Parts: sequence; structure tokens; C-alpha cells
Amino acid sequence: MPAHQTEPVPNWTKLRRGDQVDVYDNQTLLVSGKVDMVALDDSVFWLTANDADRRRLFLQTDKLMVLKRP
Repeated sequence: MPAHQTEPVPNWTKLRRGDQVDVYDNQTLLVSGKVDMVALDDSVFWLTANDADRRRLFLQTDKLMVLKRP
């Protein structure tokens, strides 16, 4: 995990639209981008990837690590 990043955000309701985040699965970076939308119950969030003009949906049940960048 790079030193410039903050602690993981396990409670996705703390994420806000426009937050820059990195999403990891088993310490492998899946994607970096901006939060587009978060479910009120923190079960899912949408991310617009930095490297493409597309959105991705992530599920809390997938046990991913989300790091919010400063």
C-alpha cells in the first residue's frame, strides 16, 4: 500500500461523490477513480475509472479494500 494513501474506508457511507479512491482486491489494485454514487446502506458504490469514461459497480460483499486518496 503506497505511503501517500489514507487508511482503508470499510464504511462506504463515509465516501462522497467526487472522492478519489483506489480499489484493491487481495492487495492488487483493480482500479482508481472518482466515487460517483454510494448506496445509503453502504452495500454498493459506483466508481468512474480514471483511465476510461466508464462506471463500475462494487459490492460490499466482495470484501474489497477501498482507499481514499488525499
